[in-house]
Amino acid sequence: MVYELSLSNGTWQETTLYRFDGTVGAYPISPISIDQGGTLYGTFLNGGTGSCFLGTCGGVFKLVPQAGDEKKYVFYFNGGQASGNPESGVMVGGNNTVYGTVGLGDGNVYMLKDENETILYSFCSLPNCADGLYPSYGTLVGHDGALYGPASAGGQYGFGVVYSVIP
Repeated sequence: MVYELSLSNGTWQETTLYRFDGTVGAYPISPISIDQGGTLYGTFLNGGTGSCFLGTCGGVFKLVPQAGDEKKYVFYFNGGQASGNPESGVMVGGNNTVYGTVGLGDGNVYMLKDENETILYSFCSLPNCADGLYPSYGTLVGHDGALYGPASAGGQYGFGVVYSVIP
């Protein structure tokens, strides 16, 4: 479940924002990222539009706050070749863009924009995987607009790399 904790008169109150029931997604795994409008993003391991048999299930969830007296959220999910089988959370960029990594196959860095998936980079495209293999721990958006993160294997000595991808 995704929940909110708020302090009221010295007591912490828990409010459930969304409860995963397995019908469209299950097993949220990542920390939450929040955009400037209060929309929450994260990843889940099961469900989505991909196939768990092929290792492409799971995906990115988006909880959009709705107007009204109490905060309500609408659940949106995506999963598939680019964002299926997520191992880490996502990073919110500008212009309704979300970035993340998956270890599916050799791994990739993906972008979700306006509910469309784009693979920005697929790892192990160089001989002996000199560019890295199995990106892990997500990605960060640098001040220069490039995406940065670690890949846990590959590289010159086979022990991983720190990568940079320009979207």
